[in-house]
Amino acid sequence: MQALPLIEAHKAGTQEGLALSDAEKTVSTNDGNTPCASSASKTTLIIGYYALCSSTMLIINKVAVHFLPAPTFLLVCQLAASALAVKACSRAGLIEADPLEWSKIKRFCFVVVGFLGTIYANMKVLQHSNVETFITFRSSTPLVLSLCDYLFLGRTLPGAQSWCCLVALLMGAAGYVMVDSGFRGEAYA
Repeated sequence: MQALPLIEAHKAGTQEGLALSDAEKTVSTNDGNTPCASSASKTTLIIGYYALCSSTMLIINKVAVHFLPAPTFLLVCQLAASALAVKACSRAGLIEADPLEWSKIKRFCFVVVGFLGTIYANMKVLQHSNVETFITFRSSTPLVLSLCDYLFLGRTLPGAQSWCCLVALLMGAAGYVMVDSGFRGEAYA
């Protein structure tokens, strides 16, 4: 990977190089002529792919739990398929996966239990409510997470602009619950 000529000028301390912004300093090229995609566009693409996968899995899980009302069985099948896919890709040399080690298992067991707990709760909610209600409640989780980050991880509270957004999310969720004819409280009880 070759640096752009302006970056080289910046390294030499010339006037042209001093005018570069931080974003321009990080641009590099594949072949010396065409700039690579910027970090922001890669991030946007990753977010888009995540949203696509997440929404698709949400719909698939809702359909699956509708036709087979056994969320625990569905979750075990999904996790087993994921584990087998990782193992197969690892053996085929497509990905590099660390072997299971007891020391790692002990360190991450609470993370795994928490992760499985949230996925199981999501499946149970999908079993008893519609997708719109699920999305509404899920979109209000940043408020809870920012408070937990402050209380348990010692992070700073969000700024005024972020609080406005978080409160708007909460008000939107509350408003939706008040007007949704399909809302059923037992899904969250």
